Amino acid sequence: MGLTCSYLMKRYRSFFEWLTGVTWQDAGKVELVDGSSYLAQPLPFSISTLIRIKVLVTGYIEFQHNAELYSETFVPINVV
Repeated sequence: MGLTCSYLMKRYRSFFEWLTGVTWQDAGKVELVDGSSYLAQPLPFSISTLIRIKVLVTGYIEFQHNAELYSETFVPINVV
């Protein structure tokens, strides 16, 4: 299983490097230098704002998950 997943990840990485022209080592630098974008459209807020949003949303979901007595019944977006 691990060997198969590793092989698939290498294939995906190679495909996206070919598609974007950016190596996986430089992907973070591109976001910091060129700014945040999604589907080639610039986002109207900075990286620090994205981090704050992610921390708040993830924290809320984790809080809700841990507040449940039977956590296996927790479904944050009601999709089962």
